[in-house]
Amino acid sequence: MNYFLANNMAKDYTTTEGEMCQFVQINPTLNNSFQEPIYFNSNTMLDGENATITGIEFLTPTSLSNSPEGLVNDYSNSTAKYGILVISDLKRQLIAQLPLYSLVTQNNNGKIKFTFFNDQVWQNCYIEFNLNNFTTPTQPLMFNVYYIPKIKN
Repeated sequence: MNYFLANNMAKDYTTTEGEMCQFVQINPTLNNSFQEPIYFNSNTMLDGENATITGIEFLTPTSLSNSPEGLVNDYSNSTAKYGILVISDLKRQLIAQLPLYSLVTQNNNGKIKFTFFNDQVWQNCYIEFNLNNFTTPTQPLMFNVYYIPKIKN
């Protein structure tokens, strides 16, 4: 177990102590269609230069049902199973492909999807749906992104 912990392959799943969380939205446009990337806006705090992303959560109506802000969306598990989150670096090289379905905490016994990304550029990351009859929804896709800020010298 110490080997996995030392190499960032595991972590204590009972806590996200010491980690920050950023709420992120991505707004599909009327021009987006099936198998077309929907890119995130720039967020330098989530770039690998400034942070290590340690967890990602895709928010569904169930996740948002207890939201004090009254946030809503229409992305259920049935939609999430057709989406992929792609994490890319500065040169748009693939770091990871994460099925949206695996980022829903209700599908992981209430646990956040753990990650360890150090080289990402957030504006080069995107969502893609592989559903033939994907129609552009009217509401944004919503995520909680957990990270640890990098200390600068």
